[in-house]
Amino acid sequence: SFGTQVWVGEYCVVASGASIGSGSIIDHYCHIEANARLGERVLAIYRAHICTEAWIGDDSIVGGFIGGARELDNVVEYL
Repeated sequence: SFGTQVWVGEYCVVASGASIGSGSIIDHYCHIEANARLGERVLAIYRAHICTEAWIGDDSIVGGFIGGARELDNVVEYL
């Protein structure tokens, strides 16, 4: 599901069951796997690959590989 004002770049994959919070930006070539949850105003950059059931808190910036079922709190920078 997608919140309001979500931007998804070109060549992204957002799998079934993924949830993207309002105001989030998913940069080009990112991959969001099934049942991953991104909070509000998350910035996913640098070909982020967010694995199944990972949880990213509000106002976070992520890039690279985020392993399955990993939980990142609010306002985290993980590059």
